[in-house]
Amino acid sequence: MLDKPIDRRVFLKHVRDAVGILGTRKIGKLEYFAALSAGVTIDVSFNSLIRQANAAEGKIQTYEKPKEWTKIEIDRANFSKEVFPKKLEFAPGKKTVVVSAVWQTAALYDVDGNLVKIGGDELKFLASTGKVEHATELGLYKIQTKKDKDHRSSKYKIKEKVREKVKGVWKEFWKEIGASMPYAMHLGKGFIRENGEMSFKDSDGTAMHARNNVQDDTTTSFMSHGCIGLPYSIAEDFHDGLNVGDQVLVIGEKMPTGVKSINEIVKRLDKENPEYLDYLKKEVSLKPQEIKEKKQCFIYCSATGQNIFDFMSTDPNLNPLRENDKKTVRIPQSGPECSAARKTFYEEATKRCKN
Repeated sequence: MLDKPIDRRVFLKHVRDAVGILGTRKIGKLEYFAALSAGVTIDVSFNSLIRQANAAEGKIQTYEKPKEWTKIEIDRANFSKEVFPKKLEFAPGKKTVVVSAVWQTAALYDVDGNLVKIGGDELKFLASTGKVEHATELGLYKIQTKKDKDHRSSKYKIKEKVREKVKGVWKEFWKEIGASMPYAMHLGKGFIRENGEMSFKDSDGTAMHARNNVQDDTTTSFMSHGCIGLPYSIAEDFHDGLNVGDQVLVIGEKMPTGVKSINEIVKRLDKENPEYLDYLKKEVSLKPQEIKEKKQCFIYCSATGQNIFDFMSTDPNLNPLRENDKKTVRIPQSGPECSAARKTFYEEATKRCKN
């Protein structure tokens, strides 16, 4: 056992020595926890360590493009410089949230096009955009209105069990209410007029807001009616820190290059849109039954805003932190076993909410 924590630069070598890994293999969760069990002491977070270890080895990180209702962990998300360069080639003129609709990741840039840093860390985070039939289109959007933290949609409704007094008697019943959109900021899409000037449409209900299924370390992809979902912590900060008139730039797989103005990038993204929408239908779309099964196995605690599913996995290699946690109920994300395990899953989820 080592007497002191391992330096980031030599971490990879120690882990490979501990578990006998080939020199050409990238480090991953299995290796990380195998090293811990072998007595290796590590003083850095797993996510940051993986990025630095692979970078030190000169490895080119590869990413798997998500499909609908796919769980994305932050250490596997694409925040590469091709998607979010440290400085944009153009000055946006306003604070701009850049969202990759392909990778379901986002970052914040200042008015001069510099990637914003807080405490030395670049402000990059997970997001979630519209499902295939309600795709969030590529392009530039402007924040037109800001709502309160308890805002609900007037366009999209859900049924929720409520308890109300009716004629002096308390009763429980299902009631149709607006879908929750905490810290919502409604967006109007930009377009170029015939005279070359930029203009913005009135918002059609598309907004950027907090979602329970989008958290600091995990998100669920392509699941909204077109809105951009953010972690609560980010949405709250943006609600306070962004102003009406600030911008949201939705890009595809990577940031377009060779653009010198905001008008030029809007034209480029408008041209990319048909290709992007076709990509969604062919590559991202799941069959209705697959989506239904995934939805059945996602649940969050409304009291804490915590997505219980984040702690569940059939494969212990995907979630070794919870492998020995007796409270963890392991069920598949989809398939016939999903329905069979639902009862136990909900019972455990209810206990966690109460705790």
